[in-house]
Amino acid sequence: MISTARKKLKKLVLDKEEKLAKEDEIYKWSTKGPWSAKPDLASLSAWSRERQKASPQFFSAAPKELRIHQHRVEFESPVSSIYPENNTVRGEFFESRGSKAAVLLFGHWNSQSATYNRLAKMYRLSGISALRLSLPYHDERRPPSMPIATGLLSADINQTIEAMQQATQEARIAINWLKENGYERIGVVGASLGTAIALLSACHDARINAFVGYLTAADIADLIWQSSATHHLRESFEPDLNIETLREAFACINPANYLHLLARPNFSMHIAWAEFDTVCPPQLTRNTINQLKNCGVNVTESKYKCGHNTLATTPFIQVSGFKGLRFMRKTLLKS
Repeated sequence: MISTARKKLKKLVLDKEEKLAKEDEIYKWSTKGPWSAKPDLASLSAWSRERQKASPQFFSAAPKELRIHQHRVEFESPVSSIYPENNTVRGEFFESRGSKAAVLLFGHWNSQSATYNRLAKMYRLSGISALRLSLPYHDERRPPSMPIATGLLSADINQTIEAMQQATQEARIAINWLKENGYERIGVVGASLGTAIALLSACHDARINAFVGYLTAADIADLIWQSSATHHLRESFEPDLNIETLREAFACINPANYLHLLARPNFSMHIAWAEFDTVCPPQLTRNTINQLKNCGVNVTESKYKCGHNTLATTPFIQVSGFKGLRFMRKTLLKS
């Protein structure tokens, strides 16, 4: 009886997921294309492994001056891409005068600023300041030639590595600014691919005290290989590459390679995941949680009987959002 009910629920969820996915721009513009690795795959993979070994330097960034007007924030990116629009970091800061705690917010792939501004305002109302940063190639940073944010994740391995490095360095610059302005405890919040950036940031910056991840993506190559949202990328790589060679190529930006760095005092995490997720498959999330626990990281989890897109619908968005907010308040506002 339970098995039959679960199958019916799963079918209802997946039907809804398919409908929501077809309404997304990714569905419209995701097409198979040629993959590239410069100067060649073997050389790039060797370079990536070396960068992994030297990740503190790879993800470090020189200070930048932040310009803030009302609540809009801008600063020059530490990475100069070939697209001028992408080289200025943009975001919005929602200040709460109730505490000296703050969070950085990172949206999902192809997210829009308004979605996470609403979440940022919830944090402000709860007594925690929130700084939402647009990811590379998102919002005003997306060149007109890109219908979707392919600059952040594509079959161009070099560009994907550069963009993930760029996003992580930008996060660390934002943390510098928060610290300079007296914020004592800092958390990072990410959704889907945004959790990868939040994880990379938390792994390489011990000033981060807490992490909340919705639909966590800790294995970039595995995500590309298994996700329903990136089947076009897998088709681009096959048959020339397999999952093992792609893992090697993305070694330096794969959060799973650094999770042991989170086993430190005064750091804790909460991960929300969906039982019927086809975009960030549940098995990958379970692998991440098990790896974190094996490393001794303080991590809690919440499982929801929905899918990737339906987590953003009622009642899941309210329940998961409240749990994440409550976790951050408990962690960042403790005396």
